[in-house]
Amino acid sequence: MKRPNKYAAKKVTIDGITFHSAGEAARYRELKLLERAGLISSLEIQPCFPLIIDGKPLRGWKKDGLGRPLKVILDFSFVRNGVTVYEDFKGVDTPVSRLKRALVENIYQIKVTVTGRGK
Repeated sequence: MKRPNKYAAKKVTIDGITFHSAGEAARYRELKLLERAGLISSLEIQPCFPLIIDGKPLRGWKKDGLGRPLKVILDFSFVRNGVTVYEDFKGVDTPVSRLKRALVENIYQIKVTVTGRGK
């Protein structure tokens, strides 16, 4: 039996893409309209950032040793006015999501914009 989302978010599928919440799906629709209007370009869904420090991937822990390499997946990236924008949609911005965002911003020297209710 599947456990319900602890923040009551319900998955939504649009254009064959499954989003973690209706709010994230709505943001995708907005970005698609902006792209169609020519205000943004190069819309990417769920850009992935491996966590690598000093050339070595950070790894999770398992009882019997090191786990798989860690990565952070944001919700969107796109280009606006020649600048790449990275977005993470949050209904609730938790300490873990802030930590992940800080890791990505510091390792990759980018700025992640938080959208949604948790901003």
